[in-house]
Amino acid sequence: MERNLSFPWVRFFPPSLSHILNSRLFVTLSYISSQDLCECRKGLQVLSNASATAFPPLLFWRSSPASLLFLNALTMLLIYFLIYILFFSLEISTTTHQGLRKVLFGDASRVFSRDWAQAHFRFREPHSDLAYALEADKGGTRAILMAVQGNIIKYLLFVRNTEYTHLERLCKISQKEQGEALAAALADSLWAAGEGREATVCLISAASHFVPTADYKADNFTERIQLFNFFEKAAAQKFIFDHINCFKSEGSKGLILFLYSLLFSRTLERVQKDLGGTTAHLLEFSCGTVICTQVGSVLKTPKFPIWLCSINGMHSVLFSTNRLLLSDWKMEHVFHLYFYNGQRGQTRTAHLTVDTHSHHWEEGRCADTSSPGKRSPSLEMAIRTRWPGAAVSWNGTDPFF
Repeated sequence: MERNLSFPWVRFFPPSLSHILNSRLFVTLSYISSQDLCECRKGLQVLSNASATAFPPLLFWRSSPASLLFLNALTMLLIYFLIYILFFSLEISTTTHQGLRKVLFGDASRVFSRDWAQAHFRFREPHSDLAYALEADKGGTRAILMAVQGNIIKYLLFVRNTEYTHLERLCKISQKEQGEALAAALADSLWAAGEGREATVCLISAASHFVPTADYKADNFTERIQLFNFFEKAAAQKFIFDHINCFKSEGSKGLILFLYSLLFSRTLERVQKDLGGTTAHLLEFSCGTVICTQVGSVLKTPKFPIWLCSINGMHSVLFSTNRLLLSDWKMEHVFHLYFYNGQRGQTRTAHLTVDTHSHHWEEGRCADTSSPGKRSPSLEMAIRTRWPGAAVSWNGTDPFF
Protein backbone atom coordinates (compact mmCIF):
# COMPACT_ATOMS: atom_id res chain seq x y z
CA MET A 1 0.00 0.00 0.00
CA GLU A 2 1.38 3.40 -0.96
CA ARG A 3 0.53 6.73 0.56
CA ASN A 4 1.54 10.04 -0.97
CA LEU A 5 3.04 12.29 1.67
CA SER A 6 3.33 16.05 1.56
CA PHE A 7 6.69 17.45 2.59
CA PRO A 8 6.37 21.13 3.58
CA TRP A 9 10.15 21.61 3.34
CA VAL A 10 10.01 21.03 -0.44
CA ARG A 11 8.72 24.58 -0.86
CA PHE A 12 12.10 25.95 0.22
CA PHE A 13 13.73 24.59 -2.95
CA PRO A 14 13.64 26.44 -6.30
CA PRO A 15 10.47 25.78 -8.37
CA SER A 16 12.37 23.74 -10.96
CA LEU A 17 13.78 21.49 -8.22
CA SER A 18 10.42 21.07 -6.45
CA HIS A 19 8.84 19.99 -9.74
CA ILE A 20 11.53 17.42 -10.47
CA LEU A 21 11.52 16.10 -6.90
CA ASN A 22 7.78 15.58 -6.94
CA SER A 23 7.64 14.10 -10.46
CA ARG A 24 10.83 12.07 -10.80
CA LEU A 25 12.34 11.27 -7.41
CA PHE A 26 10.10 9.07 -5.24
CA VAL A 27 8.15 11.44 -3.06
CA THR A 28 6.20 8.34 -2.01
CA LEU A 29 6.88 6.27 1.10
CA SER A 30 5.59 2.70 1.29
CA TYR A 31 4.19 1.01 4.37
CA ILE A 32 5.93 -2.31 4.91
CA SER A 33 4.21 -5.45 6.16
CA SER A 34 4.20 -6.35 9.85
CA GLN A 35 6.48 -9.34 9.18
CA ASP A 36 8.99 -7.16 7.31
CA LEU A 37 8.75 -4.58 10.08
CA CYS A 38 9.47 -7.24 12.67
CA GLU A 39 12.57 -8.32 10.73
CA CYS A 40 13.71 -4.72 10.49
CA ARG A 41 13.30 -4.26 14.23
CA LYS A 42 15.30 -7.42 14.88
CA GLY A 43 18.10 -6.15 12.68
CA LEU A 44 18.09 -2.78 14.37
CA GLN A 45 18.05 -4.49 17.78
CA VAL A 46 21.21 -6.44 16.90
CA LEU A 47 22.85 -3.33 15.48
CA SER A 48 21.98 -1.24 18.52
CA ASN A 49 23.19 -3.91 20.97
CA ALA A 50 26.50 -4.15 19.16
CA SER A 51 26.93 -0.39 18.86
CA ALA A 52 25.20 1.04 21.92
CA THR A 53 28.45 1.82 23.69
CA ALA A 54 29.94 3.75 20.79
CA PHE A 55 26.69 5.08 19.31
CA PRO A 56 23.96 5.39 21.98
CA PRO A 57 21.56 7.25 19.64
CA LEU A 58 21.06 4.02 17.67
CA LEU A 59 18.94 2.71 20.57
CA PHE A 60 16.25 5.17 19.53
CA TRP A 61 15.48 3.38 16.27
CA ARG A 62 14.23 0.20 17.95
CA SER A 63 11.57 2.01 19.97
CA SER A 64 8.59 1.91 17.58
CA PRO A 65 7.50 1.18 13.98
CA ALA A 66 6.84 4.88 13.52
CA SER A 67 10.54 5.47 14.03
CA LEU A 68 11.31 3.54 10.83
CA LEU A 69 8.89 5.67 8.84
CA PHE A 70 10.49 8.79 10.27
CA LEU A 71 13.93 7.40 9.42
CA ASN A 72 12.79 6.90 5.81
CA ALA A 73 11.51 10.47 5.64
CA LEU A 74 14.76 11.80 7.11
CA THR A 75 16.76 9.76 4.62
CA MET A 76 14.75 11.20 1.73
CA LEU A 77 15.35 14.71 3.07
CA LEU A 78 19.10 14.09 3.12
CA ILE A 79 18.99 12.66 -0.42
CA TYR A 80 17.09 15.71 -1.67
CA PHE A 81 19.57 18.01 0.01
CA LEU A 82 22.53 16.23 -1.61
CA ILE A 83 20.85 16.34 -5.02
CA TYR A 84 20.25 20.05 -4.57
CA ILE A 85 23.90 20.66 -3.65
CA LEU A 86 25.26 18.50 -6.48
CA PHE A 87 22.95 19.48 -9.32
CA PHE A 88 20.49 22.25 -8.66
CA SER A 89 22.69 24.81 -6.99
CA LEU A 90 24.23 25.52 -10.40
CA GLU A 91 22.39 28.77 -10.99
CA ILE A 92 24.97 31.01 -12.62
CA SER A 93 25.98 34.38 -11.22
CA THR A 94 25.57 37.83 -12.74
CA THR A 95 29.29 37.85 -13.54
CA THR A 96 28.95 34.58 -15.43
CA HIS A 97 25.98 35.89 -17.41
CA GLN A 98 28.04 38.87 -18.47
CA GLY A 99 31.04 36.66 -19.27
CA LEU A 100 28.84 34.43 -21.42
CA ARG A 101 27.66 37.40 -23.47
CA LYS A 102 31.18 38.75 -23.85
CA VAL A 103 32.51 35.42 -25.10
CA LEU A 104 29.71 35.29 -27.66
CA PHE A 105 29.42 38.93 -28.75
CA GLY A 106 32.22 40.85 -27.06
CA ASP A 107 29.60 43.02 -25.34
CA ALA A 108 27.09 42.13 -22.60
CA SER A 109 24.54 44.53 -24.10
CA ARG A 110 24.25 42.46 -27.30
CA VAL A 111 21.50 39.87 -27.73
CA PHE A 112 20.71 37.15 -30.26
CA SER A 113 18.85 38.12 -33.39
CA ARG A 114 15.35 36.85 -34.11
CA ASP A 115 16.50 34.00 -36.37
CA TRP A 116 18.73 32.65 -33.58
CA ALA A 117 15.99 32.99 -30.95
CA GLN A 118 13.60 31.01 -33.18
CA ALA A 119 16.11 28.33 -34.19
CA HIS A 120 15.67 24.77 -32.94
CA PHE A 121 16.48 21.27 -34.21
CA ARG A 122 13.85 20.28 -36.78
CA PHE A 123 14.00 16.95 -38.62
CA ARG A 124 12.47 16.12 -42.00
CA GLU A 125 9.63 13.59 -42.12
CA PRO A 126 10.33 10.23 -40.43
CA HIS A 127 10.61 7.16 -42.70
CA SER A 128 11.49 9.35 -45.69
CA ASP A 129 14.52 9.82 -47.94
CA LEU A 130 15.66 12.64 -45.65
CA ALA A 131 14.49 11.25 -42.29
CA TYR A 132 18.00 11.78 -40.88
CA ALA A 133 18.22 15.39 -42.01
CA LEU A 134 17.84 18.63 -40.07
CA GLU A 135 16.29 21.68 -41.67
CA ALA A 136 18.64 24.65 -41.70
CA ASP A 137 17.50 28.18 -42.47
CA LYS A 138 19.77 30.79 -43.96
CA GLY A 139 21.91 32.73 -41.53
CA GLY A 140 24.41 32.10 -38.80
CA THR A 141 22.58 29.16 -37.26
CA ARG A 142 23.42 26.93 -40.23
CA ALA A 143 26.99 26.36 -39.09
CA ILE A 144 25.88 24.86 -35.77
CA LEU A 145 22.99 22.89 -37.30
CA MET A 146 25.22 21.34 -39.94
CA ALA A 147 27.90 20.49 -37.38
CA VAL A 148 25.26 18.64 -35.37
CA GLN A 149 24.02 17.08 -38.61
CA GLY A 150 27.44 15.53 -39.11
CA ASN A 151 27.28 13.95 -35.65
CA ILE A 152 23.77 12.65 -36.34
CA ILE A 153 25.02 10.96 -39.51
CA LYS A 154 27.96 9.48 -37.62
CA TYR A 155 25.66 8.01 -34.97
CA LEU A 156 23.19 6.55 -37.48
CA LEU A 157 25.83 5.14 -39.84
CA PHE A 158 28.66 4.03 -37.59
CA VAL A 159 27.50 3.84 -33.97
CA ARG A 160 23.91 2.64 -33.80
CA ASN A 161 23.19 -1.07 -34.19
CA THR A 162 20.57 -1.69 -36.85
CA GLU A 163 19.61 -4.28 -39.41
CA TYR A 164 19.65 -1.76 -42.25
CA THR A 165 22.62 -1.03 -44.49
CA HIS A 166 24.03 1.99 -46.28
CA LEU A 167 21.54 4.81 -46.85
CA GLU A 168 18.71 2.74 -45.39
CA ARG A 169 20.32 3.32 -41.99
CA LEU A 170 19.55 7.02 -42.47
CA CYS A 171 16.14 6.82 -44.11
CA LYS A 172 14.24 4.14 -42.21
CA ILE A 173 14.12 5.88 -38.85
CA SER A 174 11.10 6.86 -36.76
CA GLN A 175 10.41 10.05 -34.84
CA LYS A 176 11.64 8.39 -31.66
CA GLU A 177 14.86 7.34 -33.41
CA GLN A 178 15.30 10.91 -34.62
CA GLY A 179 15.20 12.05 -30.99
CA GLU A 180 17.68 9.35 -29.99
CA ALA A 181 20.05 10.38 -32.78
CA LEU A 182 19.81 14.05 -31.81
CA ALA A 183 20.45 13.26 -28.13
CA ALA A 184 23.48 11.16 -29.08
CA ALA A 185 24.82 13.90 -31.38
CA LEU A 186 24.42 16.65 -28.80
CA ALA A 187 25.91 14.56 -25.98
CA ASP A 188 28.85 13.60 -28.18
CA SER A 189 29.62 17.25 -28.90
CA LEU A 190 29.28 18.31 -25.26
CA TRP A 191 31.46 15.42 -24.07
CA ALA A 192 34.15 16.37 -26.59
CA ALA A 193 33.95 20.00 -25.47
CA GLY A 194 34.48 18.80 -21.89
CA GLU A 195 37.62 16.93 -23.03
CA GLY A 196 36.07 13.53 -22.36
CA ARG A 197 35.68 14.17 -18.64
CA GLU A 198 32.40 16.02 -18.18
CA ALA A 199 29.46 17.62 -19.95
CA THR A 200 27.13 20.44 -18.96
CA VAL A 201 23.55 20.65 -20.20
CA CYS A 202 21.80 23.99 -20.09
CA LEU A 203 18.00 24.24 -19.74
CA ILE A 204 15.58 27.08 -19.06
CA SER A 205 13.83 27.22 -15.68
CA ALA A 206 10.62 29.04 -14.81
CA ALA A 207 12.13 31.81 -12.69
CA SER A 208 14.82 34.39 -13.40
CA HIS A 209 17.94 34.01 -11.26
CA PHE A 210 19.40 37.51 -11.28
CA VAL A 211 18.55 41.16 -11.83
CA PRO A 212 20.21 42.58 -14.99
CA THR A 213 22.71 45.40 -14.53
CA ALA A 214 22.90 48.63 -16.50
CA ASP A 215 25.40 47.23 -19.03
CA TYR A 216 23.51 43.96 -19.52
CA LYS A 217 20.49 43.68 -21.83
CA ALA A 218 17.96 41.05 -20.72
CA ASP A 219 16.48 38.63 -23.27
CA ASN A 220 14.08 36.77 -20.91
CA PHE A 221 15.72 33.37 -21.27
CA THR A 222 19.45 33.73 -20.61
CA GLU A 223 18.53 35.00 -17.15
CA ARG A 224 16.60 31.77 -16.50
CA ILE A 225 19.17 29.16 -17.50
CA GLN A 226 20.25 26.41 -15.14
CA LEU A 227 23.16 24.03 -15.57
CA PHE A 228 23.23 20.26 -15.08
CA ASN A 229 26.67 18.66 -14.82
CA PHE A 230 27.40 15.06 -15.82
CA PHE A 231 30.54 13.01 -15.42
CA GLU A 232 29.43 10.11 -17.63
CA LYS A 233 28.62 10.56 -21.30
CA ALA A 234 25.80 8.02 -21.18
CA ALA A 235 24.11 9.90 -18.32
CA ALA A 236 24.28 13.17 -20.24
CA GLN A 237 22.85 11.48 -23.34
CA LYS A 238 19.94 9.99 -21.39
CA PHE A 239 19.20 13.33 -19.72
CA ILE A 240 19.14 15.10 -23.08
CA PHE A 241 16.85 12.44 -24.56
CA ASP A 242 14.51 12.74 -21.56
CA HIS A 243 14.38 16.51 -22.23
CA ILE A 244 14.67 16.36 -26.02
CA ASN A 245 11.71 18.69 -26.54
CA CYS A 246 13.77 21.43 -24.87
CA PHE A 247 15.95 21.32 -27.99
CA LYS A 248 13.59 20.36 -30.82
CA SER A 249 10.25 22.03 -30.01
CA GLU A 250 9.20 25.28 -31.63
CA GLY A 251 9.86 28.20 -29.30
CA SER A 252 12.30 26.18 -27.20
CA LYS A 253 15.40 28.28 -28.02
CA GLY A 254 16.93 24.84 -28.58
CA LEU A 255 19.89 25.90 -30.68
CA ILE A 256 20.93 28.64 -28.26
CA LEU A 257 20.59 26.21 -25.34
CA PHE A 258 22.92 23.81 -27.14
CA LEU A 259 25.41 26.62 -27.82
CA TYR A 260 25.30 27.63 -24.14
CA SER A 261 25.78 23.97 -23.17
CA LEU A 262 28.84 23.78 -25.41
CA LEU A 263 30.36 26.88 -23.84
CA PHE A 264 29.78 25.72 -20.28
CA SER A 265 31.01 22.20 -21.08
CA ARG A 266 34.18 23.73 -22.46
CA THR A 267 34.19 26.47 -19.73
CA LEU A 268 34.35 30.15 -20.62
CA GLU A 269 38.01 30.30 -19.58
CA ARG A 270 39.06 27.56 -22.00
CA VAL A 271 37.00 29.11 -24.81
CA GLN A 272 38.89 32.38 -24.38
CA LYS A 273 42.15 30.44 -24.48
CA ASP A 274 40.98 28.56 -27.60
CA LEU A 275 40.38 31.88 -29.36
CA GLY A 276 44.07 32.56 -28.85
CA GLY A 277 43.75 36.34 -28.95
CA THR A 278 42.88 36.29 -32.68
CA THR A 279 39.38 37.53 -31.88
CA ALA A 280 37.67 38.60 -28.69
CA HIS A 281 34.43 36.70 -29.28
CA LEU A 282 32.84 33.84 -31.21
CA LEU A 283 29.99 35.48 -33.12
CA GLU A 284 29.98 38.35 -35.60
CA PHE A 285 27.14 40.63 -36.66
CA SER A 286 26.67 40.76 -40.42
CA CYS A 287 23.76 42.41 -42.26
CA GLY A 288 21.62 42.38 -39.15
CA THR A 289 22.21 38.74 -38.27
CA VAL A 290 24.76 36.80 -36.24
CA ILE A 291 27.34 34.69 -38.05
CA CYS A 292 29.25 31.83 -36.42
CA THR A 293 33.03 32.07 -37.12
CA GLN A 294 34.58 28.93 -35.66
CA VAL A 295 34.58 25.67 -37.72
CA GLY A 296 37.43 23.55 -36.39
CA SER A 297 40.54 21.73 -37.64
CA VAL A 298 41.49 18.35 -39.15
CA LEU A 299 38.74 18.82 -41.72
CA LYS A 300 40.18 16.92 -44.67
CA THR A 301 40.99 13.66 -42.91
CA PRO A 302 38.50 13.12 -40.07
CA LYS A 303 38.13 9.90 -38.11
CA PHE A 304 34.88 9.14 -39.92
CA PRO A 305 34.25 9.97 -43.63
CA ILE A 306 32.01 12.95 -42.82
CA TRP A 307 32.97 16.49 -43.78
CA LEU A 308 31.48 19.80 -42.71
CA CYS A 309 31.82 21.99 -45.79
CA SER A 310 31.42 25.68 -46.52
CA ILE A 311 30.32 25.90 -50.14
CA ASN A 312 30.01 29.51 -51.30
CA GLY A 313 29.67 30.56 -47.69
CA MET A 314 26.89 28.05 -46.99
CA HIS A 315 27.55 25.19 -44.57
CA SER A 316 26.64 21.67 -45.65
CA VAL A 317 27.61 18.04 -45.06
CA LEU A 318 29.43 15.62 -47.38
CA PHE A 319 29.74 12.00 -46.29
CA SER A 320 30.37 8.41 -47.26
CA THR A 321 28.65 5.28 -45.96
CA ASN A 322 31.95 3.36 -46.20
CA ARG A 323 33.82 3.65 -42.91
CA LEU A 324 37.01 2.33 -44.53
CA LEU A 325 37.21 5.08 -47.13
CA LEU A 326 39.90 7.03 -45.28
CA SER A 327 41.80 4.08 -43.84
CA ASP A 328 42.22 1.85 -46.90
CA TRP A 329 43.75 3.47 -49.98
CA LYS A 330 42.21 0.84 -52.26
CA MET A 331 38.77 2.24 -51.40
CA GLU A 332 39.73 5.60 -52.90
CA HIS A 333 39.86 4.49 -56.53
CA VAL A 334 36.15 4.77 -57.28
CA PHE A 335 33.76 5.54 -54.43
CA HIS A 336 30.47 7.21 -53.58
CA LEU A 337 29.80 10.39 -51.62
CA TYR A 338 26.53 11.87 -50.44
CA PHE A 339 25.70 15.52 -49.97
CA TYR A 340 23.11 17.40 -47.92
CA ASN A 341 22.91 21.19 -47.75
CA GLY A 342 20.09 21.64 -45.23
CA GLN A 343 17.88 23.65 -47.56
CA ARG A 344 14.18 22.91 -47.74
CA GLY A 345 14.40 22.74 -51.53
CA GLN A 346 16.59 19.61 -51.39
CA THR A 347 14.17 16.68 -51.46
CA ARG A 348 16.65 13.80 -51.53
CA THR A 349 20.27 13.14 -50.69
CA ALA A 350 22.56 13.98 -53.61
CA HIS A 351 24.55 10.94 -54.75
CA LEU A 352 27.98 11.52 -56.31
CA THR A 353 30.47 9.02 -57.75
CA VAL A 354 34.13 10.02 -57.47
CA ASP A 355 36.78 8.47 -59.75
CA THR A 356 40.32 9.31 -58.71
CA HIS A 357 41.93 7.25 -61.53
CA SER A 358 40.32 9.06 -64.42
CA HIS A 359 42.47 10.82 -67.04
CA HIS A 360 41.90 14.02 -68.89
CA TRP A 361 42.01 12.26 -72.31
CA GLU A 362 39.12 9.97 -71.41
CA GLU A 363 35.86 10.97 -73.07
CA GLY A 364 33.43 12.89 -70.88
CA ARG A 365 35.89 13.18 -68.02
CA CYS A 366 37.96 16.02 -66.68
CA ALA A 367 38.57 17.59 -70.13
CA ASP A 368 35.30 19.48 -69.92
CA THR A 369 35.80 20.75 -66.40
CA SER A 370 39.42 21.78 -67.06
CA SER A 371 38.62 23.75 -70.21
CA PRO A 372 39.32 27.51 -70.00
CA GLY A 373 36.22 29.40 -68.92
CA LYS A 374 34.37 26.22 -67.99
CA ARG A 375 32.41 26.67 -64.77
CA SER A 376 32.82 23.82 -62.29
CA PRO A 377 30.35 23.24 -59.46
CA SER A 378 31.78 24.50 -56.18
CA LEU A 379 31.18 21.14 -54.52
CA GLU A 380 33.34 19.41 -57.14
CA MET A 381 36.11 21.94 -56.54
CA ALA A 382 35.87 21.27 -52.79
CA ILE A 383 36.11 17.50 -53.39
CA ARG A 384 39.23 18.02 -55.50
CA THR A 385 40.98 19.75 -52.60
CA ARG A 386 40.99 16.29 -51.01
CA TRP A 387 41.31 14.20 -54.22
CA PRO A 388 43.09 16.33 -56.85
CA GLY A 389 42.07 15.68 -60.45
CA ALA A 390 39.14 13.43 -59.53
CA ALA A 391 36.18 13.13 -61.88
CA VAL A 392 32.80 13.61 -60.22
CA SER A 393 29.54 12.20 -61.56
CA TRP A 394 26.27 13.57 -60.17
CA ASN A 395 24.22 10.51 -61.20
CA GLY A 396 21.32 12.48 -62.59
CA THR A 397 21.19 15.19 -59.93
CA ASP A 398 21.50 18.80 -61.07
CA PRO A 399 24.89 20.04 -59.82
CA PHE A 400 24.93 22.41 -56.86
CA PHE A 401 26.71 25.57 -57.99
